[in-house]
Amino acid sequence: MMSLTYWLMLLKIPGVGLKTFYQALRVFESPDAVFASSRQTLLAAKVFRANTIEHILRADTALVEPDLHWASQPDHHLISLIDDQYPESLKQLSDPPPLLYIQGDPGLLAHQQLAIVGSRNPSAGAKQDAYRFAKGLSQQGLIITSGMAMGIDAQAHLGALEAGAPTIAVCGTGLDLVYPPTHRVLAQQIVAQGALVSELP
Repeated sequence: MMSLTYWLMLLKIPGVGLKTFYQALRVFESPDAVFASSRQTLLAAKVFRANTIEHILRADTALVEPDLHWASQPDHHLISLIDDQYPESLKQLSDPPPLLYIQGDPGLLAHQQLAIVGSRNPSAGAKQDAYRFAKGLSQQGLIITSGMAMGIDAQAHLGALEAGAPTIAVCGTGLDLVYPPTHRVLAQQIVAQGALVSELP
C-alpha cells in the first residue's frame, strides 16, 4: 500500500504530467525513491522544475487519503502499471495510464474484448443492431467494452448484460461520479456483472 501511496502522490504533485511522471520513473525507478530523495538529488536529476521539487519535498500523504479510502471499499480496486493485474495491452501504449481505478472485477481486463461505441443519438435500428451484436458476441465469449454513454454505448452494455455476460465500461470521469446520471442503475449492473474503469481519481 505504501508504494501505491507514492504513485498517487507523484501524480498529484503540481507540475507532474504523464511525460514528467515517466521521466521520473526512468531516473528514479519508483515513485517511492522520488520522495526519499534530497533536494540536491532532485535538482541533479533535471527531471522536475524547481517549484515542483518544493512541492515534492513538502508533500503529505493526506493528499491521497481520499483515493486510498475509495480503494478500501468493497469491489473497489486501484492498480498501478507494475501490478500483475494491469492489462498487458495498455502497457503497449507510449504513455499508458500509471494508475487504473476499477469498480467490479479487475480480472476481466486481461480477457479478450471487443469495443462497441457510437452515436449518442442513434436511430432505432442502430440501437437494435448494437444490442444484438453485443448480445451475440458476448455469447461467443468476447467481453464487450464501451463508454457507458447514451445511445450505442448503453445498448452495447445492455446487450452483454442480457446475455448474462460481463461487460466493461471505460469512464471519462472518476468512479465517484456516474455520467450520464441517468445511467446510475446501468452502472450498478455493470459493477455487479463486469467492471467500471477510469484513469481519473
